[in-house]
Amino acid sequence: MASLITNSRMVVIDSGGLQKEAFFHRKPCLILRHETEWLELIDSGWSQLVNNPGDGLRERSQNLFIPNQWDESLFGNGSAGDKIADDLEKFVFAGDPS
Repeated sequence: MASLITNSRMVVIDSGGLQKEAFFHRKPCLILRHETEWLELIDSGWSQLVNNPGDGLRERSQNLFIPNQWDESLFGNGSAGDKIADDLEKFVFAGDPS
């Protein structure tokens, strides 16, 4: 799936998870739904809701929208794994002098 997204111009989807995958691959995304769990994607311009696929889907896909800018920090700064590992280490070895 990652290869398909990487080699696409845009993503047209009705899935919640692939909306974020499209963002991480820097691909615009048309969401065939009335709402999304990822409002950040709509606010950032990387995704657009298409309430009725018959209304404007062809035009939107042919006139590819380009988001204003890439914001790497939209879903964090990439250090969550390190923070989790540090917290687990403190929890597991709390009070253990070795």
